[in-house]
Amino acid sequence: MTIRVGLIGCGLMARAHLPGYQAAAGRAEIVMCCDNNPELAQSHAQKIGGNIELTTDWEQVIASDKVDAVDICSPHYLHAPMV
Repeated sequence: MTIRVGLIGCGLMARAHLPGYQAAAGRAEIVMCCDNNPELAQSHAQKIGGNIELTTDWEQVIASDKVDAVDICSPHYLHAPMV
């Protein structure tokens, strides 16, 4: 079974998490990227490759039935409402 991950925040921390997802290929894959900067989300999705849905609304990631788990990579002070 592959865990489908929604990534919230596509900056420094998301780049730090990317090698872990690459190492977990076949077990976990990023299916959604979210950032309030759409260009940053697009750039991160291109680095990952594949068919990744993009959004600027973190609530879409959490509500999506395409996502099994959420990786919150936004700044710490934004985590509470997302959790």
